Order: sequence, then structure tokens, then C-alpha cells
Amino acid sequence: MNKQRIAIMLCALTGMFAVFMPWAHTIIPGLKSLNGMSKLLGRNGWYILFMFAIPFILSLSGKHSRPLKKIPLYIAVIPAVAAIIAILIEMIRFKYGNWIQVKIASLGFGLYVIIIAGILLTLSAFILKGKKKE
Repeated sequence: MNKQRIAIMLCALTGMFAVFMPWAHTIIPGLKSLNGMSKLLGRNGWYILFMFAIPFILSLSGKHSRPLKKIPLYIAVIPAVAAIIAILIEMIRFKYGNWIQVKIASLGFGLYVIIIAGILLTLSAFILKGKKKE
């Protein structure tokens, strides 16, 4: 399998697993940590899971010995960038939300893992795509 496809697949898997990691920690006894699938945080977890599933599926399709190029490459990268933007918006919304939310909860590491996975997916897609044929 091509190095670029392996890197995209691993970053996409990491992003998908990060949806189930803690996105927020609270001081409320019954809700110690909330992940992306929690109904209290909205439906953003499903969107992020779908955004990382697209590059994962693309990394497994086609000839595995060749890197993703042109349209499939951009179809794999655009959802990862969209996931980064969505999580950054979520973090800003959380940080500057109502004062009660800020007082009783803190950001979890799952949000940071999603950002790192999205950045690494984007970088590895372009860095490992191979040399142009002359």
C-alpha cells in the first residue's frame, strides 16, 4: 500500500476515534465527561465522524500502490479541513458561551486530537503524494 494512503487512513481513523474521546469535562456528578456523540453537545460528532469517513474510504479505494491525485486527493482533504474548522468553531463557542457553561465545564482532549488528525491528514496528503512526472 502507498505511504500516502496509509497516512491518510491512519489520520482518518484517529479522527473517527476522537469523536468518542472526551470533548468536555464537567463538575456535574452524573456527567463527568461528554464525547462528540453526546446529545448535550449537539450532533457535531456525527458530522465529524462522516467527515473523516470520506478520506478513510477513499484511502481504501482504487489501486493501493498508487497515491491519491487530483480530484480524489481534494475529496479526501476538503472534509478534513472542514472538520478542523467545525471543531475550532465548537471550541470558540464553548469558550465564549454562556457563563454557566464556562464555569462548570472544560474542554476535553478529543477536540485537540481531531484538530491534530485533520492537520496531519492534510499535510501528509500533499507531502507524500509523490513526484510529478516530467
